[in-house]
Amino acid sequence: MFLWTGSRDAKAGLAQLKNARIPIFYTPDKLARGLQSRLAYHTWRERHLADGFATAPSRAAPQDEAIAKALGLGRPTLSESESKQLLAAWGVGSAREHRANSAEAAVEAFSAIDDCSPGSRVRRLSVRPRLSRLPRSDLVPWHQA
Repeated sequence: MFLWTGSRDAKAGLAQLKNARIPIFYTPDKLARGLQSRLAYHTWRERHLADGFATAPSRAAPQDEAIAKALGLGRPTLSESESKQLLAAWGVGSAREHRANSAEAAVEAFSAIDDCSPGSRVRRLSVRPRLSRLPRSDLVPWHQA
């Protein structure tokens, strides 16, 4: 690290430092912040090298199947329902959902809900016969890392 106290017009010396990839600071406070950040990084790194880094568990077969199913749709987005199904493979719960393709099926699904009393927590009852009619707000971007 280098604190440059010369003029920024002194191109020769400044260019040599930049070409050598030496971090250059033009004010003492920025140099101090740079040193503090470097010290914090190395403290963090040493601690994690000693304790070990966290690792992600291996995926289970149902999780691989859920990913394959989502990728098999051939679309860059998932619907809300498809997103919930994907997350369920990892044990992430969501509200119960009943699918209906007609008004009659919707009434039947609503009747199957345990608590149909007034004031029950039914969030939405809608009939959507085709995916193309979904509003954009119901689509979730799908990208596999």
